[in-house]
Order: sequence, then structure tokens, then C-alpha cells
Amino acid sequence: MGKKCKWCLQEKKITLLNKLDELDKKAETSMLSEMEFNLKHVLNDRLAQLLREEELKWYQRAKVKDLLEGDANTKYYHLLANGRHQKTCIF
Repeated sequence: MGKKCKWCLQEKKITLLNKLDELDKKAETSMLSEMEFNLKHVLNDRLAQLLREEELKWYQRAKVKDLLEGDANTKYYHLLANGRHQKTCIF
């Protein structure tokens, strides 16, 4: 996994969510074409991949085993990761 900027991942995630929302709204009013249905499937897969990358990023920053085991206390892990990052910075 290469180094990716935080904002790029967030922008991609927002873009994917917006596109999926548009397809969901269209699906409520009419049938999706086969191409739109396939696009929705691909977008869902890509979103899941981005969310997994984000989870791995926070796991690597926090270096805590519990994050992969499913503990949802994300505020704690963000504080832990950011605190360790700030402690190692040279000002």
C-alpha cells in the first residue's frame, strides 16, 4: 500500500458516496439498466476497499491489536495514534 494523502482518500470516498446515492435515488423511481447496476456494484466494491485502506492506515498508526479485532472505540485509537505521532515530532 503506497503512501496516500488523507484528503485524497476523503475526496474519493465522498465522490463514491455521492454517485452511489444518485444511483439509489434513481433505483427508487425506475429500474436501473444493466450498466448502472454493474456500476453500482463496482462503486460498492471500491468504497469497501477505501474503507479497508482507511482502517489499515489507522491500525498502522495506532499499532494496536484491538482495532483489527473489531473494537469500535475509534476516538480512542485516533487520539492514541495522533498522540504518538505528536510525541515523536521534532519541533
